[in-house]
Amino acid sequence: MPRTETANRTAPRRRTRTQRLTDRALALDPGLVKTDGALRTLVAVPAGMAVGYVIASAFGLPAILGVMIGAMPAFITCLVIVDPSTGRTAARTGAVLVPFVVALAGSIALQPFRLLELVLIVVLLFVQFAAASWGVWAADAAIVGFAGYLCGLLLPLPETSVVPLGLVVAGSLAVTIVVRLLFRPDPHRALLRTRRGFVARGSDVLEAAASVLAAGAVGAAADDQRARRRALRRLGRARDRYHEIALTVDGMLAASGVDADTTAEELHRLVFDTHFAIDELGRAAGALVEQGAPSDVRHAALRAVTLVLRHGGSHGQEAAHTLLARYGITASAADDGSRTTAIVRRMAAEFADLRSAGLRWRELRDELPRHGAGVPFATPVILAGGRPAGAVPVVADAVAEGPWRRWHLTASLRTAVHAAIAVAIVEPLALLLDGSRFY
Repeated sequence: MPRTETANRTAPRRRTRTQRLTDRALALDPGLVKTDGALRTLVAVPAGMAVGYVIASAFGLPAILGVMIGAMPAFITCLVIVDPSTGRTAARTGAVLVPFVVALAGSIALQPFRLLELVLIVVLLFVQFAAASWGVWAADAAIVGFAGYLCGLLLPLPETSVVPLGLVVAGSLAVTIVVRLLFRPDPHRALLRTRRGFVARGSDVLEAAASVLAAGAVGAAADDQRARRRALRRLGRARDRYHEIALTVDGMLAASGVDADTTAEELHRLVFDTHFAIDELGRAAGALVEQGAPSDVRHAALRAVTLVLRHGGSHGQEAAHTLLARYGITASAADDGSRTTAIVRRMAAEFADLRSAGLRWRELRDELPRHGAGVPFATPVILAGGRPAGAVPVVADAVAEGPWRRWHLTASLRTAVHAAIAVAIVEPLALLLDGSRFY
């Protein structure tokens, strides 16, 4: 049978265009969490602006002032406050009313003391970054307080406007809470969508591996050689993208807890096992082609990869048996010491591991809690103290390295110092260049 006909028969079954577009969206935005956040912001900010317009007009303030102040708290809270609990989201959103209004009133009161006002912005910027390690409530207050202070710093506001602007902020936060209740996130559904995006990226790697195995071998015609190089470059890009989404998904999973019943730790392990198996299969496919493995070996590997692409990772054991049988070796046979044999054995082992991971993914899909904080998934990648929440101590040790180590400063505190020093240097220069546009 001609080689081209064999390749066509063993080519992977293509996903439909709609499936590919959906999977691509889920791969670019795991769980669609960025899309959900953008949708909430798209609705909450105009609602806050509308409330600000109405309240400002009722108190005789310029309408544009109400619109600007009304938009700020809605935008900031949608950006920084993300919590799986609807009640905590509403409480955290309502709680930032106090720091925003206090900071706004303070900046208005300090307008006659311009130098002091500018010095305080450096202090507030330092607090904003340092508060990242003080807990979510302190971090919320610091970020929103800085935004409120900035509004008073940049806008020429009279002291008599503090009360009506405080009502604008309160109204904006109230409608933001209502909007977020209507568009509340669903961690369980987001987790399943994230898994689908993760699987889609893995399928991209396997499809690229199949293309490499079906491409021309070393020493073939020039056209086949170019096709082989293109396929290898595509495989490299697919593996790079798979590395990225694996890191993102691992960061989005909740931190492993000490409770033996939690599934968070197993999910982290499953992400790693699945990523390692698929990436190794892609690497092995490239190695077989680059070292000029015989065509029967490449076709055997292609049939095994195609089997997994068509029927899922749960057929990994069948793919391993297919590969070993067509290659003429078994798991117990003596290794002849060749590089090709070692790669084939490695691929067979990874196919078996992929089957175990695929079966466990299916089991966990039914076992995972569907509501509340028990869902082991946090929609954003949360950084605690400059490192992923729940990171192992070795990460904290690595973060602690550097020229600041002797002062035993945390990552968030170092960031705060860097930001404050940078602003303290740049701000006077900006004032000298154009005092009206210094910020």
